[in-house]
Amino acid sequence: MTQAHSPRLAASVWFIQLRENPQDESLKAGFEAWLAQAPEHAQAWASINRAAGVMNRMAGETSPVPHAVPLPAFRSVRPGWARGRKAGAVLAVGMAACVAGLVFGFDLPLRWQADQYAPAAQMRTVQLADGSSILLAPLSAMRVEASGGGRTITLLRGEALFTVKHDPARPFSVKAGAVTATDIGTVFDVARTAQGENVAVREGASRVETAGPAPETLELGPGAWVRVAGPSVQRGTEPPGHVGLWSEGLLMVENTTIAALAESMRPWQPGYIVVLDKDLARQTVSGVYDLHHPVEALQLAVRQHGGHVHRLSRWLTVISRS
Repeated sequence: MTQAHSPRLAASVWFIQLRENPQDESLKAGFEAWLAQAPEHAQAWASINRAAGVMNRMAGETSPVPHAVPLPAFRSVRPGWARGRKAGAVLAVGMAACVAGLVFGFDLPLRWQADQYAPAAQMRTVQLADGSSILLAPLSAMRVEASGGGRTITLLRGEALFTVKHDPARPFSVKAGAVTATDIGTVFDVARTAQGENVAVREGASRVETAGPAPETLELGPGAWVRVAGPSVQRGTEPPGHVGLWSEGLLMVENTTIAALAESMRPWQPGYIVVLDKDLARQTVSGVYDLHHPVEALQLAVRQHGGHVHRLSRWLTVISRS
């Protein structure tokens, strides 16, 4: 979580906690203290209020409904439960969707660009007509092109494991940001994240071309990997069986910060994962974690540092020391 997004994320946490615990006086006092700390907090809270107000109007609420709790900043987002359970249910779902949209952003533009997309917590297998197969990791998207006798995949975001049907007459290439990986008879993994692009080979060989001021062409064999982050190009090796380990629902990390671990778990858990304690976020962990049970895996990871994982709603999982 970047500092620029912290007020919005915190506001969404307060929104859900206050909605689910409207009579908790200590919670309201803590919220009021947070709201008064900085103008950015009030702006973030106003954004949440505006979104909820839109859902309020969509559900047919034409006038403000007095709130049972004396909390003016929260009053406009409290649905009129007395007007019927159905309206309340619509508002609750709508508000949750609005909060999710404000905090996480919607993937609609990405989906429009993509031929294939895997939603959160779901892998997707894509079978190509030539016999090749692609396993998309959660929250990954790609575009498929076939022209000029070649086969080209553009990885728009995320990670994918490619098992390629080799055909020298029809080269199979994967473009991901600053790298292009071309099959030489192989099973290989490609990832594209905000930190850069990674290519790793499990079987066979792949040729990787990097863009930029000093382009390189690299030949990778089993277990070899290359990572490109801006002008930086790193190479290394690992056991071939570790390549694409996520496809088996496992994540292996070594001396990784809890913040980075939470980010790695993000595609496998619907909603957002927030580490509220900055010191806890900097602590490091090592181990093998079950991606199919991310909340339990995170709890196992942070426990050694006195941390706790709280699932506040479908949209928010919070890690803290309290």
